[in-house]
Amino acid sequence: MFITIENVTPEMAGAWLDTSRGNPRWKTDKVVDRRKVEKIKHDILEGEWIPSGSTIQFGEDGCLIDGHHRLTAIKESGVACISAVARGVPKEAEFHIDDNDKRLLAVRLGVDYGVAALAPLGLSVENGVVTPDKFSDTERSAWLDRHPDAAKVYTITQKGSGANIIKKSPCALGMLYAYEYGVSITKLEDFARCVNTGYAIGLGATAAITLRNTLLKKEVHNNAWKVKICADTQNAIYDFVNEIPRTRAYMKTTGWYFEQLKAMGNPRYGKGAE
Repeated sequence: MFITIENVTPEMAGAWLDTSRGNPRWKTDKVVDRRKVEKIKHDILEGEWIPSGSTIQFGEDGCLIDGHHRLTAIKESGVACISAVARGVPKEAEFHIDDNDKRLLAVRLGVDYGVAALAPLGLSVENGVVTPDKFSDTERSAWLDRHPDAAKVYTITQKGSGANIIKKSPCALGMLYAYEYGVSITKLEDFARCVNTGYAIGLGATAAITLRNTLLKKEVHNNAWKVKICADTQNAIYDFVNEIPRTRAYMKTTGWYFEQLKAMGNPRYGKGAE
């Protein structure tokens, strides 16, 4: 392996991205974090980009395995940048690049990026940790093994009409827990449709609208918020399938949410579950 300092042009960036192997789905927004790309692009265009010791990396076969965000930003900005470039990175080292990164976990396990994102949040909820340490790939893989229907339920949050308000990992996690305890896919699809469109009929549907209003608020999407939304989603589904009217937001104390999640370890969703 050897490292060089190079002036990476937009043309070079595009060509290198085309060789991507370590993260083969880099072209989709689900793998490349657009916020990160836009931040790098802004720094480049404003002349604030500062080269660091972080390298763009190529494997022993010459294929790109790391640096997708930087290269995408360089390509889209149209401005050349100085960067360290590592070539000939040993294959055994590839699995330690961005360790605990859900994008790479998705690639390794052959699952959707969003499905892989459920694992650390699920581990956080199930371990009662608001600000978790980074869970290892082994722990995340084991969580996905314990929840084999994660992909099926996650798909519900990614389709349908409306503004896709429910297209968030904590909503998918809350829906997964509900499904595992008996709520049917059809009922969850109805619930998601109500949240996304804001159109609902029936007493229980007011719970979906309450969750929609919560999701539309501008809040910091930190881990505590995600735990809160996961719990809100479970509460809203419980009310939705049992036709319980809900017009007020659910409680906001983070500690209470963990207690609520524990109490709903085997929730009785009741009528309408099938």
